[in-house]
Amino acid sequence: MDLAIEIENLTYDYGRHPGIGGIDLRVARGEIVGLLGPNGSGKSTLLKVLATWYRPTRGRYRILGVASGNEARLRQLLGVVLQPDAHFDHLTGCENAWLWAASFGLPREEIMLRLKALFEWAQLEAEACDLVRGYSYGMRRKLSLIEALVHRPPVLLLDEPSPGLDYPAQVKLWQQLRQLARENGVTVMVATNDVREAETVCDRVVFLSRGRLVAQGSPEALLAPLRARVRVQIALAGRVSRVAAYLLQVSGVEQVAQVEDKLQIWAVPHDGLLARVVEAVGEAGGRLLSLQVAEPHLGDVFLQLTGEEMPRDVANQYVAEGTP
Repeated sequence: MDLAIEIENLTYDYGRHPGIGGIDLRVARGEIVGLLGPNGSGKSTLLKVLATWYRPTRGRYRILGVASGNEARLRQLLGVVLQPDAHFDHLTGCENAWLWAASFGLPREEIMLRLKALFEWAQLEAEACDLVRGYSYGMRRKLSLIEALVHRPPVLLLDEPSPGLDYPAQVKLWQQLRQLARENGVTVMVATNDVREAETVCDRVVFLSRGRLVAQGSPEALLAPLRARVRVQIALAGRVSRVAAYLLQVSGVEQVAQVEDKLQIWAVPHDGLLARVVEAVGEAGGRLLSLQVAEPHLGDVFLQLTGEEMPRDVANQYVAEGTP
């Protein structure tokens, strides 16, 4: 395998508090790898170490053969979108991007051609001459993507690049990343909380929890154990915890998790499952408001692996245990 990124026992500590610990990972050229995990899991820290923002406490890494510690050489290889955005608010979008492109030694004519194409791609050409202080969050993220791509780097490190973009813009970004990887051999490591993004874009997903790598694999491989399961979501009026405990006694039900006033149920499908779920809600004294059946997603995989919550559509979860 032709490797783009090699990470060995990589550790970074925030004083006495670990950020990431003992990460071992290999990423092939042209591969898109997604980092998935809740806030505080170490996704951003890992990217900042690789981007030379932070020096590792222990361990080492290599990017296209260049070893950690060679910051100047590494930065030439990287296109980076991290948080928070770093722009000069008193300059226009085009001026910000121009300064970034010029820092890589690109000639004036080439900068003009590349920026014109990138501002059109990002659908930001109408605002290119506006001051960045007037940009929305989504526009600032688009500008960061333009700056990351302008020198055509072989490796992209992206920390949640799509929030703030409308759905058509997200789809366009996903398509662009796939095209860069497939046609140009660009390697992409992207941190995301969006399970749809991870399943759509990534060749491989890496689950991080509390700074540790807990699992990795293709989306299809990670989801395979749940493909024989069904996920049922019910909305309730009251007694949510009590209903959860009753549902765990239903035949076929393997796990129950709470999302605000809703319960998500993972079960082996069988005749009568849904009817028995409805009966259990009544037996527990709950009032059923709605019931939906859905396909499992990567957030479900993460929850089953770690018992930890994921943001967005699987936020504020807990695994219900006990008996009524």
